[in-house]
Order: sequence, then C-alpha cells, then structure tokens
Amino acid sequence: MSDATLVSAQEPPARSPGGRWGLARLVTSPLHATFLVLLVVGLVRTVVAGVSGEQWRVGAGLALGLVYCFAPVAERRSGADPGALRLASRTDPFTLGWLAALFGLWLWLDLTGTQFRVLVAALYFVVLMFLPRLRTLGVAVVAVAAAAVTTRRGPATVGDQEMVVVGAFLALLLVVLAFRKEERLRGSAEAVIRQLRDDRGQLATAQRLAGQADERRRMAAEVHDSIAQYLAGVKLLLEGAERTLTAAPARAAEATHAALDLTNLGLREARVLIDSAHTDRPAGAPDGTLPETVEKHLSAVRQALAAGWRVDGRAASAPGAEGPPKIAFYTSGEPGPLPPDVEHTLLRLAQEAVSNALWHARPHQVTATLTYEPQEVTMTVRDDGRGFDPARVPDDRHGLRSLRHRVEGLGGTFTVVSRPGSGTELSAGLRRGLAEGDVAEGDVGERRG
Repeated sequence: MSDATLVSAQEPPARSPGGRWGLARLVTSPLHATFLVLLVVGLVRTVVAGVSGEQWRVGAGLALGLVYCFAPVAERRSGADPGALRLASRTDPFTLGWLAALFGLWLWLDLTGTQFRVLVAALYFVVLMFLPRLRTLGVAVVAVAAAAVTTRRGPATVGDQEMVVVGAFLALLLVVLAFRKEERLRGSAEAVIRQLRDDRGQLATAQRLAGQADERRRMAAEVHDSIAQYLAGVKLLLEGAERTLTAAPARAAEATHAALDLTNLGLREARVLIDSAHTDRPAGAPDGTLPETVEKHLSAVRQALAAGWRVDGRAASAPGAEGPPKIAFYTSGEPGPLPPDVEHTLLRLAQEAVSNALWHARPHQVTATLTYEPQEVTMTVRDDGRGFDPARVPDDRHGLRSLRHRVEGLGGTFTVVSRPGSGTELSAGLRRGLAEGDVAEGDVGERRG
C-alpha cells in the first residue's frame, strides 16, 4: 500500500463523547483488533508449546499488549486514524517511543521463539500508520528484521507456517475492511456534496424567483406612481372634453391639449422607465434639482386641473368650490445634492400624495413642502380634503403601501396622519447622507389624528 493511497491529515479528529480515544477504540478499530487478536494467538501458542522460558515470553507478550493499549493516545498525539486510513501528521516523541517499545518487544519475542512471528503482518501497518516520516524505511526495517530472525532461527515449523498464513489473512482482511470504510466515507461525502449542490441550485432558483418578484413589484410601483397617474388625468380631461365638445368646442379643445401634454409626460416617464433597466440611474430620477423637478410636475398638474375645471367643474374639486384645487409647493432649509435613490423616493412621494389628494380627497388646497435639515430631508404633503382612516385602507389601494415600502427600504420614516373629515398629511424623512445601496434601520410611525 503506497502513501498516495492513504489520506494524510493535518489535524487529528476531534475527541467525541463516549471514550472514542479510550479502550473502546482498541475494539472498534480493525488494525488494533487485529494486532491484539494475533497477540493473543501468540500467547496461547506459547503456553501450549510449553517451551523453556515460557514465563518470560508470556510476561513479555503481556507487556507488549499493555504497551499497545496506549495506541489511542498515540493516535490523538500524532493525528493518525487507522480506521479512516489517515496517516500520522505530526512527529510526536511519545508516539516514536511507543513504536520503539512495540518493535523492541516484538523483536525479542521473535528472537526467542516463533510463536509471535505472526504479529509481523499487523506490525507493518502499525509502523506505516503511526510513523510520521520515512514510513517506507520503517516498514523495510520491520521486514528486514523479520527476515533476519527467520534466517537465524531456521525454517518455520508447519504450525508456524499456518499461523503466518492466518496472520497474512487477517492483515488482508484489515486492508479490505479499511478500504470498505473508506468507500463508505467517500460515498457519504459524495452524497453530502450532491445534497449541497441540490440545495445550492434550489437556493439559486429561490433567489432568482425572489429577485424577479422584487423587480415586478418595483416596476408596478413605478408604473403606478408615474404613468398611471398621467393616464388618470388624461382620462379625466378627455371625458370632460367629450361632454362639452358640442356646447363649448374651445374648452373641449383646451382640455384635449392638456390631455396631450399629460400624455407626453407619461411617454417620457415610460421611456425613462425602460432606460432604467439598462442603467444604474433610478427610473424617474430628477433631471435637474429635486425642487425644480417637483415644481415642473406640479405645474403640469395645475394646467390639467384648470383645463379640466373648465370642461367639468366637478373634476377633483371640493363640493361647492368655485375653481380647481390650489396646489402650492414650498422649500425650506439649505438645498443640496442628495443620493439618487433619496431624490427619486421624495419625488415619487410628492407625485403620488398630490395625485391621491386630488382624485380621492376633493380638497380645496394641497400643499407640498420640501424641508432640508442638516442630517435629514423631509417631504410633506397636506390637504384639507375628506380624509380617511389609515387603519382601513382597502387592499387594492397600492399607493400608500408602495410609498411606505420605498421609504422603509432606505431606512427612512414614513408617517400618515388622517381622520375622516379632517384632511390628510403624508410625510417621509430620509437621511441626507444616505449612500446608494445603504439600507438603515428606520422607525416607521403611523399616527392617527
């Protein structure tokens, strides 16, 4: 058996409960069991033979067995594990002394009789497993010693020959058992590897599906907060134009032009959304500064409301109102550059909150305020409309859920304050220094006025 066939370990196996490295190890290890069985055979043959010096030979045999009982200690100190075909990995003085004691006692027994010659078959493997260096030389020394003793004492008797055959058979059985154990270990390792591969494939599939689901949610939020809002305004304007086409063609034409302007804005948002799939820039990120982009959007909404009011005075207005809702936008604090994700989230909040107020609350006034603080920037949208109960928002209303998800995803605070008949205030606060990809733990509060 070559060194390449065996596995050399860097560290010994960990000790386990139940005395793995104790006397039980002598029984469970094929090598140790074989050595001890052959030793017992030699002792029995010595007693049965009744040769002179029997007591000394039996005593030496028992001493050899006692020394061999320290094999588990040698395993632990040298890193060897015969059962797993793991060679010794460390040069240990105790192990070297143990091997020297085994070899010396066996050599004396073999020189004084042939009853213990059968041990040489197991001794080869002991030296091979426990000698950390020059293993081939160690096995050769044992072989030369055995040959020299045989030459000196003459040919073996018939009984000795039979016992050598038995020893060789037991050594062969030891090799077979060791390799079968190695095959079982290899099979277990391959099964574990296959399982890990399967698990990794399942994990990759789950991650891919989760990524696809996240992307669908992101695209749905983008469409809802931008293109869908423009389409809702276009629909409102065209419906009003259709009703007044005969009675007031000029107002119908004005509403149609306003609808066309909103359509162009929606197309632009669609193109930006498509382009965002191929760039790192968030869809709908401001072209200029955040205040400029918010004002540009609200200006288009004001024009659409004015045109819609002229063709249908009920559009987005409070009962009894004499004109469309007023939309105001203010900034406070010292404006400055913000991370793209922060600007994008605050812009979508302004768009969605204003649209929700116009199409659901029928307010007189909608006010958006962008506040720059040293560490935080806040977008607040207030209206004096009908209000609602935040705890009873229908499941099919995606606007608030989308906004909350956006803000929480960046570690910000999202607050809804509303009560039926008392208007609504939506507010989102984000850190000014939030880097792209940075997700912080944010407190999300919801108050009810």
